[in-house]
Amino acid sequence: MLNKTVSFRAESTARNLAAIRLLFSSLFALWCICAPTSLANSPAFDLVGPGIKATVTRDGKTLPLSQVSDLQAGDKLWIQPDFPDDQSARYLLIVAFLQGPTNPPPEAWFTRAETWNKETREKGTTVTVPQGAEQAVMFLAPETGGDFSTLRSTVRGRPGVFVRATADLRQASLDRTRLDKYLAEVQTTSEYDPAALKKRSTLLAQTLRIKLNEDCFNRPLEQQSSCLTQNTDDLVITDAHDQTLVATLTSGPSSDLIVALGASPAASKMAFSPYVGAVVDAARLLASLHTATYQYIPALSIPRKQDLLLKLNAPPSFRNPKSVIVVGLPPI
Repeated sequence: MLNKTVSFRAESTARNLAAIRLLFSSLFALWCICAPTSLANSPAFDLVGPGIKATVTRDGKTLPLSQVSDLQAGDKLWIQPDFPDDQSARYLLIVAFLQGPTNPPPEAWFTRAETWNKETREKGTTVTVPQGAEQAVMFLAPETGGDFSTLRSTVRGRPGVFVRATADLRQASLDRTRLDKYLAEVQTTSEYDPAALKKRSTLLAQTLRIKLNEDCFNRPLEQQSSCLTQNTDDLVITDAHDQTLVATLTSGPSSDLIVALGASPAASKMAFSPYVGAVVDAARLLASLHTATYQYIPALSIPRKQDLLLKLNAPPSFRNPKSVIVVGLPPI
């Protein structure tokens, strides 16, 4: 009897161990499947996208798009593709206006321009903001059969996806601008005046709402810069106290820094958001939306005078489904 009991327990233990091994094997296999997906969704935005020039004309006055905080009905939006001469992929540039998440926009609110067309490349295209529009978005879509009608149908079918993605991308672009300014200033100060790094980086972090690791200043001078710029996706923080930030930006020595930032009117809107959160939201929204012809990938637009520097976090595909680059324009 004792031998049978011992044998039964041994068999039970063996079965439990086998079950545990199977569980861990399953979990490991699941991790292997999910890990690449997680890495692929990382909001690095380190790929350089196509070049775009853009201005806005209102009441006879023309300004670069980067200096316009919002659009108004009747504004003339001029956009010119700035592609290299050897550009082989043909992109269709489409500007669309939206009127909220529950109201499909009229078909007439979509304007197309062929970027490979000589006149478009040299003169650009001009679009008038229609009365009643609430949001604006720009697409760069690879040429394919039924390209314009397919994209227009997709946007009109699910306008809320693009309303939300446009807002998220605009906020994320502003956050990326803050981050780039901080990183550039830290790098420059470290090279030319390392002794002033603590003072300047502290003031800059307060002005731009950047997380600052005070422990970095306990390291040797040559190591402080790399320490301050680690984990860049986590450096930008949301603004929880608008009035405090307004006072910081518009008084004392911090006002000089905001001029250096570019005096962007968007800063006065306090349209700040967690950098990673906004990017992930937009990427998820667009990733859930694709047709047999197109898939949609987000782009951050970093203003440089007349130019919009597009940053991508996923390499575009020129095989079906081809990748449409989505760019958020200023709110209306």
